[in-house]
Amino acid sequence: MSTQETKPAAEKPASEKPAAGESKTESSEVRKASFWISQFCVIIATVLGVYLAATQGLKQAVAFDDIRSDKNNCYLRISLRTEMASNVEVVKAYIAKIRKNDTLSARRSALPLQMFVWDNMKFSSNTLETPSELLNGNIEFLRNINHLYGELSSSGITTETGLKRMEEAIEKLEKEIFPKFDASIAQLRASLEKRNIKI
Repeated sequence: MSTQETKPAAEKPASEKPAAGESKTESSEVRKASFWISQFCVIIATVLGVYLAATQGLKQAVAFDDIRSDKNNCYLRISLRTEMASNVEVVKAYIAKIRKNDTLSARRSALPLQMFVWDNMKFSSNTLETPSELLNGNIEFLRNINHLYGELSSSGITTETGLKRMEEAIEKLEKEIFPKFDASIAQLRASLEKRNIKI
Protein backbone atom coordinates (compact mmCIF):
# COMPACT_ATOMS: atom_id res chain seq x y z
CA MET A 1 0.00 0.00 0.00
CA SER A 2 1.53 3.20 -1.16
CA THR A 3 1.42 6.25 0.93
CA GLN A 4 1.06 9.73 -0.55
CA GLU A 5 3.29 12.35 0.80
CA THR A 6 1.61 15.60 1.67
CA LYS A 7 3.25 18.40 -0.19
CA PRO A 8 3.63 21.60 1.68
CA ALA A 9 1.56 24.49 0.29
CA ALA A 10 3.50 26.64 -2.05
CA GLU A 11 4.60 29.83 -0.44
CA LYS A 12 3.40 33.14 -1.94
CA PRO A 13 6.00 35.19 -3.65
CA ALA A 14 7.51 37.86 -1.47
CA SER A 15 5.91 40.58 -3.64
CA GLU A 16 2.40 39.33 -2.79
CA LYS A 17 2.94 39.40 0.96
CA PRO A 18 1.75 42.59 2.80
CA ALA A 19 4.64 44.81 3.64
CA ALA A 20 5.51 44.90 7.29
CA GLY A 21 3.74 47.72 9.10
CA GLU A 22 1.77 48.77 5.95
CA SER A 23 -1.66 48.42 7.59
CA LYS A 24 -0.46 50.35 10.62
CA THR A 25 0.77 53.20 8.41
CA GLU A 26 -2.52 53.44 6.53
CA SER A 27 -4.45 53.52 9.81
CA SER A 28 -2.19 56.24 11.15
CA GLU A 29 -2.63 58.36 8.03
CA VAL A 30 -6.40 58.04 8.26
CA ARG A 31 -6.33 59.17 11.86
CA LYS A 32 -4.16 62.16 10.94
CA ALA A 33 -6.49 63.16 8.10
CA SER A 34 -9.53 62.88 10.37
CA PHE A 35 -7.79 65.00 13.00
CA TRP A 36 -6.94 67.83 10.60
CA ILE A 37 -10.39 67.79 9.05
CA SER A 38 -12.00 68.04 12.48
CA GLN A 39 -9.63 70.84 13.45
CA PHE A 40 -10.41 72.70 10.24
CA CYS A 41 -14.15 72.39 10.92
CA VAL A 42 -13.65 73.69 14.46
CA ILE A 43 -11.72 76.71 13.17
CA ILE A 44 -14.34 77.48 10.52
CA ALA A 45 -17.14 77.19 13.08
CA THR A 46 -15.26 79.43 15.53
CA VAL A 47 -14.56 82.11 12.92
CA LEU A 48 -18.14 82.02 11.70
CA GLY A 49 -19.48 82.27 15.24
CA VAL A 50 -17.24 85.23 16.06
CA TYR A 51 -18.23 86.97 12.82
CA LEU A 52 -21.95 86.52 13.45
CA ALA A 53 -21.63 87.69 17.05
CA ALA A 54 -19.61 90.74 16.02
CA THR A 55 -22.08 91.59 13.25
CA GLN A 56 -25.03 91.34 15.60
CA GLY A 57 -23.21 93.36 18.24
CA LEU A 58 -22.40 96.06 15.69
CA LYS A 59 -26.04 96.25 14.59
CA GLN A 60 -27.16 96.65 18.18
CA ALA A 61 -24.54 99.34 18.82
CA VAL A 62 -25.56 101.28 15.70
CA ALA A 63 -29.25 101.01 16.60
CA PHE A 64 -28.57 102.23 20.15
CA ASP A 65 -26.48 105.14 18.85
CA ASP A 66 -29.24 106.11 16.41
CA ILE A 67 -31.82 106.15 19.20
CA ARG A 68 -29.60 108.24 21.46
CA SER A 69 -28.85 110.70 18.65
CA ASP A 70 -32.54 111.09 17.74
CA LYS A 71 -33.51 111.59 21.39
CA ASN A 72 -30.84 114.24 21.94
CA ASN A 73 -31.76 116.04 18.72
CA CYS A 74 -35.45 115.98 19.60
CA TYR A 75 -34.87 117.38 23.09
CA LEU A 76 -32.52 120.03 21.71
CA ARG A 77 -35.01 121.25 19.09
CA ILE A 78 -37.87 121.28 21.59
CA SER A 79 -35.75 123.36 23.98
CA LEU A 80 -34.68 125.81 21.30
CA ARG A 81 -38.23 126.09 19.95
CA THR A 82 -39.48 126.85 23.47
CA GLU A 83 -36.80 129.47 24.05
CA MET A 84 -37.56 131.17 20.72
CA ALA A 85 -41.28 131.27 21.54
CA SER A 86 -40.43 132.82 24.91
CA ASN A 87 -38.38 135.51 23.18
CA VAL A 88 -41.27 136.27 20.84
CA GLU A 89 -43.44 136.97 23.88
CA VAL A 90 -40.73 139.22 25.35
CA VAL A 91 -40.56 141.27 22.15
CA LYS A 92 -44.36 141.47 21.91
CA ALA A 93 -44.51 142.81 25.48
CA TYR A 94 -41.82 145.38 24.62
CA ILE A 95 -43.78 146.52 21.55
CA ALA A 96 -47.01 146.79 23.55
CA LYS A 97 -45.26 148.82 26.24
CA ILE A 98 -43.91 151.37 23.76
CA ARG A 99 -47.20 151.66 21.88
CA LYS A 100 -48.85 152.44 25.19
CA ASN A 101 -46.20 154.93 26.31
CA ASP A 102 -43.82 156.07 23.60
CA THR A 103 -41.08 157.71 25.61
CA LEU A 104 -37.30 157.43 25.45
CA SER A 105 -37.37 155.77 28.85
CA ALA A 106 -39.80 153.12 27.57
CA ARG A 107 -37.72 152.51 24.45
CA ARG A 108 -34.62 152.03 26.60
CA SER A 109 -36.32 149.61 28.97
CA ALA A 110 -34.71 146.19 29.18
CA LEU A 111 -35.35 143.57 26.51
CA PRO A 112 -34.51 140.36 28.42
CA LEU A 113 -34.15 137.86 25.58
CA GLN A 114 -33.50 134.27 26.71
CA MET A 115 -30.17 132.88 25.45
CA PHE A 116 -29.46 129.91 27.74
CA VAL A 117 -30.26 127.14 25.24
CA TRP A 118 -28.81 129.05 22.32
CA ASP A 119 -25.51 129.71 24.10
CA ASN A 120 -25.16 126.11 25.30
CA MET A 121 -25.77 124.75 21.82
CA LYS A 122 -22.25 125.91 20.96
CA PHE A 123 -20.95 123.00 23.05
CA SER A 124 -23.35 120.33 21.76
CA SER A 125 -22.42 118.00 18.91
CA ASN A 126 -26.13 117.70 18.11
CA THR A 127 -26.21 121.34 17.03
CA LEU A 128 -24.54 120.38 13.76
CA GLU A 129 -27.33 117.86 13.14
CA THR A 130 -29.98 120.57 13.42
CA PRO A 131 -31.23 121.75 10.00
CA SER A 132 -29.48 124.98 9.04
CA GLU A 133 -32.74 126.73 8.18
CA LEU A 134 -33.86 126.34 11.79
CA LEU A 135 -30.61 127.71 13.17
CA ASN A 136 -30.52 130.55 10.66
CA GLY A 137 -34.10 131.46 11.55
CA ASN A 138 -33.11 132.09 15.16
CA ILE A 139 -29.88 133.85 14.20
CA GLU A 140 -31.73 136.24 11.91
CA PHE A 141 -34.46 136.91 14.48
CA LEU A 142 -32.00 137.71 17.28
CA ARG A 143 -29.84 139.85 15.02
CA ASN A 144 -32.77 141.90 13.73
CA ILE A 145 -34.38 142.37 17.15
CA ASN A 146 -31.14 143.41 18.85
CA HIS A 147 -30.34 145.82 16.02
CA LEU A 148 -33.81 147.40 16.11
CA TYR A 149 -33.71 147.61 19.89
CA GLY A 150 -30.42 149.50 19.68
CA GLU A 151 -31.85 151.88 17.08
CA LEU A 152 -34.99 152.55 19.12
CA SER A 153 -33.00 153.07 22.32
CA SER A 154 -30.79 155.64 20.67
CA SER A 155 -33.57 157.30 18.66
CA GLY A 156 -31.76 156.28 15.48
CA ILE A 157 -35.04 155.18 13.93
CA THR A 158 -38.62 156.32 14.27
CA THR A 159 -40.70 154.43 16.78
CA GLU A 160 -43.27 153.34 14.23
CA THR A 161 -40.67 152.05 11.78
CA GLY A 162 -38.79 150.17 14.50
CA LEU A 163 -41.86 148.53 15.94
CA LYS A 164 -43.18 147.62 12.52
CA ARG A 165 -39.91 145.85 11.64
CA MET A 166 -39.98 144.01 14.96
CA GLU A 167 -43.49 142.79 14.19
CA GLU A 168 -42.34 141.66 10.75
CA ALA A 169 -39.50 139.66 12.33
CA ILE A 170 -41.99 138.03 14.70
CA GLU A 171 -44.39 137.24 11.87
CA LYS A 172 -41.66 135.57 9.81
CA LEU A 173 -40.63 133.46 12.77
CA GLU A 174 -44.17 132.37 13.57
CA LYS A 175 -45.31 131.70 10.01
CA GLU A 176 -42.14 130.27 8.43
CA ILE A 177 -39.68 129.01 11.05
CA PHE A 178 -41.93 127.63 13.80
CA PRO A 179 -43.87 125.33 11.42
CA LYS A 180 -40.56 123.90 10.20
CA PHE A 181 -39.47 123.38 13.79
CA ASP A 182 -42.72 121.59 14.60
CA ALA A 183 -42.44 119.36 11.53
CA SER A 184 -38.85 118.45 12.38
CA ILE A 185 -39.74 117.62 15.98
CA ALA A 186 -42.76 115.58 14.89
CA GLN A 187 -40.60 113.59 12.48
CA LEU A 188 -38.09 112.73 15.20
CA ARG A 189 -40.87 111.75 17.60
CA ALA A 190 -42.47 109.48 15.00
CA SER A 191 -39.13 107.82 14.32
CA LEU A 192 -38.59 107.19 18.03
CA GLU A 193 -42.12 105.89 18.58
CA LYS A 194 -41.51 103.23 15.94
CA ARG A 195 -38.77 101.97 18.26
CA ASN A 196 -41.03 102.23 21.33
CA ILE A 197 -39.40 105.44 22.60
CA LYS A 198 -41.82 108.19 23.60
CA ILE A 199 -40.92 111.84 24.15
